[in-house]
Amino acid sequence: MTDRRELHFTTLDQLLTEARRLAETDHAGQLKSTGTWTLGQAFGHIAGWATAINDGTYPKVPFIIRVMMRLMKNRMINAPMKPGVKIPGIANGTLFIDVLTVEDGLSRLFRAVEVIKATNSPFIHPLLGLMTPEQFIALNLRHAELHLSYFQAKNGPHC
Repeated sequence: MTDRRELHFTTLDQLLTEARRLAETDHAGQLKSTGTWTLGQAFGHIAGWATAINDGTYPKVPFIIRVMMRLMKNRMINAPMKPGVKIPGIANGTLFIDVLTVEDGLSRLFRAVEVIKATNSPFIHPLLGLMTPEQFIALNLRHAELHLSYFQAKNGPHC
């Protein structure tokens, strides 16, 4: 079991506020990670998945996996994501894990949030099927909560 913070975002702006706070904590040399990724890598990963639908980098997923995931759609949108989940058939179990500087990762995250905010009509998610913009925001917030929970100030759980 890793030492992770419990996070819950209700808005994209809360996510960005926490991302800025983590970047500032890192810049001050006070950030610790209880995971294996760098902060820039986590920012880039969250951003990559958020924009994959629009930029054509979303992986092709077998039909049976799509069916199973669509049955879990509400849980993925409303409940905390579980750590350690790996996508079968993809190297390292996930995508968008390039090592980035904190600044580059944060910039990608801010751009991704702008893309999410610009999504204002229902669409077909390649894995989860029909989604409203609100559901897509919630999905991305749950994803960010998972990955940012591994980072905290060296002197305590909150940055």
